[in-house]
Amino acid sequence: MPDLPDPLVELDILLAALPQGEAEAPLLTELDGFLAGTLIAPAPLAEEDWLPSIWSGEDGPPEGYVPPPRLVELVRARRAEIAGAFLMGGMRYMPVYDYDADGEPMWELWIHGFGWAVALWGDDWAGALDREKDEDLAAPLMGLMMLVAIERGMPAKRGEAAELAATAAGMIPYLVETVYRRRHGLPRVVMA
Repeated sequence: MPDLPDPLVELDILLAALPQGEAEAPLLTELDGFLAGTLIAPAPLAEEDWLPSIWSGEDGPPEGYVPPPRLVELVRARRAEIAGAFLMGGMRYMPVYDYDADGEPMWELWIHGFGWAVALWGDDWAGALDREKDEDLAAPLMGLMMLVAIERGMPAKRGEAAELAATAAGMIPYLVETVYRRRHGLPRVVMA
């Protein structure tokens, strides 16, 4: 990862120190996608319904486990930072990406975390896509869902899927900011 602000470095260290069960602790980039997903979800979900999944994985937390207060504080702070960037607009949200040996952003890890958030809302996401009449909201939602499908193994051959996969790292900030701003009645995002 490129140079990260100290709070994100600390968050990364705390995530790596989480107890490992069957599922590994999330990477910082996965957590970033997850937090963005919680902010643009089709329906509100109480913090106590999504926050514990960060340290519990699929099997739930180890018996008696209490997360470090600093971890909880940093997760909340990063989520607030993402929401603030969405509110300010102008593509200020900068996803936290890991980079491969060639210096290419590994957007798939971010979208994996986003897909994890989508799973928490289950059928609400599919219903939101079916009901959506606002094209400015439906198009970015479909783009995000297509990226989730690509990350989960749907082959990106020709057309929209291949083009979206090729530009995913740059499109993700636009897509999530657009959804957030449209859901909150804020002016449309215009991409240069």
